[in-house]
Amino acid sequence: MRLPQLFLAILLAVPAFANGVLGTWSVSATDPEGQVHKSEMVIEQDGSALKGVVKAGQNTITLQNVQLQGEELSFKLPWDYMVLTLKLRLAGDEMKGTFATAEGDGGPVVARRIGAPAAAGPAGRWKVTVVTDSGREMKVDVELKEDAGKWTGTITTPDGMSLPLADIVASAQAVSFKIPTDQGSFVIKMAPEGAGMKGTYTTPDGVSGNLTAAR
Repeated sequence: MRLPQLFLAILLAVPAFANGVLGTWSVSATDPEGQVHKSEMVIEQDGSALKGVVKAGQNTITLQNVQLQGEELSFKLPWDYMVLTLKLRLAGDEMKGTFATAEGDGGPVVARRIGAPAAAGPAGRWKVTVVTDSGREMKVDVELKEDAGKWTGTITTPDGMSLPLADIVASAQAVSFKIPTDQGSFVIKMAPEGAGMKGTYTTPDGVSGNLTAAR
């Protein structure tokens, strides 16, 4: 087989998603006691296969049986007299999954590509579309601000009425807040999805529905 044909055969043998997992990742694993273990993982291409290492403190551990099936990366990691099995699903610059021991103990794992742009925070103006229980859409504006770790915000209705938000809890992973009214508080919960957010609302009398938010 001529060299160009050999290189082509190697490329075709590597799954299309392989390029997505290659690189250096910051990894956080939470054990059953709630302790978070941080490490750095490097995944490289080795011919038609994948290889990698995990760096934890002064230790560098070689990954075993590194496999990529579709968007799921799996491998075995020798760790403190045991072998852990990890399964992670790729989603852009992030992988989420689990680790497990041979006895079945384990916990969640999150890996983020080092050098990836930080996820956009929830601060700013949002165009929110609320779907009522009758299927009618209502559009409102929500503005969230952060100052020294303290969150404030307002919601503005189509007729220009503004109300302050209360009990705001916000991070890159989720946003929740309350809208106090004379009838009680509306509860809003949202999480990022793509460039926007999706979530739910609950009225003071317990009726729930869906909503979406876009910049």
